[in-house]
Order: sequence, then structure tokens, then C-alpha cells
Amino acid sequence: MGLCTQEHYGEFLVSNSSRPGSIFTRAINLAEPTPYKYYVKETNYYCVATIGMDDSFHYTAVVEWRNAFGELNAAEYPKLPFYGALAIVYLLVGTFWGFLYFQHRQDILPIQNYISAIIGFMVVEMVFIWFYYEYINLHGNNIASRVLLFIVAIMNAGRGALSFFMLLIVCMGYSVVKYSLLILSLI
Repeated sequence: MGLCTQEHYGEFLVSNSSRPGSIFTRAINLAEPTPYKYYVKETNYYCVATIGMDDSFHYTAVVEWRNAFGELNAAEYPKLPFYGALAIVYLLVGTFWGFLYFQHRQDILPIQNYISAIIGFMVVEMVFIWFYYEYINLHGNNIASRVLLFIVAIMNAGRGALSFFMLLIVCMGYSVVKYSLLILSLI
């Protein structure tokens, strides 16, 4: 009928009424398989169809859908820069706290030592969480990402325990004032 040329042999017939660029059709020689990329520019329903030119020939095709930004799910991708920024904020707070701690080191209460430890722990925890999401984004879910998830979960539980420890010692009045000030106030 003259609708197709030899270069279009093996491709699907597509009506002219479809939007340009919305359908990708290509004939593939299975003796020399070549991966093809189709960039998705908008959220929509996409499907892949293949058909053999000979009914006696059986083959297997693999279709991979990948995000443009990496292996993370789209819903989890915003967590990557968030935890990176949070680690930087905790590092800045820790640096400022360390400067003040050093400046007033002769008047430090024991509770301020605990606060310093918690700030340092939270910096390390946020770096681990950020690294966990960065690792998944680069390498996907594998055994190493599960080990990192286990470490992050243990650190998260540790942060909760340290926070409740701080609450407990403050409520009990431990190390809120210096012992020497307590003795002077009783005399």
C-alpha cells in the first residue's frame, strides 16, 4: 500500500492523530540486541509491547523503569537533601556549642557535658542517615543498604534513649546546679 518503507519493517503502525513523540516504535534485531532509552517527560500511563516477526521464535525482553535522579523512589528522594542539610545544621550548632563550651569551660555543669554528647551523637546520626539515602540512590537496595538501615535504626533508638535520659536527669534535678553552689545556699 506504500504506507511504510523498508526501514520501517517490524515497527508498529501508528495513526497520524497521535501526539508527536508520544509513541516510540523500533524494530530490534535480536541477533544484536541494543538497549534503548525513552525519556519520560510527564507523568502518565506507559506500556511496552513487543511482537515477534516469526511465530516459531520465542524470546524474553527486559524493561527497566528508572528515575532520572537515581535509584530512590520519587517519594523518598526529597529526604536526601533534607538529611544532608540537617547534618550541616547540626554540625553548625555543634560547632557553636563547642565554642561556647570551650569559652566557659571552668563553669560547665555535668548536664552540659551530656548536651555536648547528644549534639555530637546527632551530627553522626544525621550523617549516617544522609549516607544511607545517598547509598540507596546510587546502588539500590542490596545487602549493604540493609546493613546501613540496621545501623541507622540502632542510632535512632539510641537518640531516643539519650533524649529520655536527659529528660529524666533534668526532672530529677541531677547536675542542674553545681554541688558547691548547693552547699553555699544551705549555709
